[in-house]
Amino acid sequence: MTTSPEQLAGRLLRVEQNMATKADVEAIRRDIAGLVEAWETATGALKFVKWFATFLAALGSLWIVWKQL
Repeated sequence: MTTSPEQLAGRLLRVEQNMATKADVEAIRRDIAGLVEAWETATGALKFVKWFATFLAALGSLWIVWKQL
């Protein structure tokens, strides 16, 4: 069974498109991984800021009570 040049060209084109699609998917996967990492970092920073604000409020309250004694 022989394959015509047109059939070979079609197969080659499909292989090239498949490779390009895989490269695009991999690039998107890396971008998403970067976004997830940034999201987790921001979430951790926000938790710290909330904790620190609560700590400073408690410290300020103690300072006011101490000054009024």
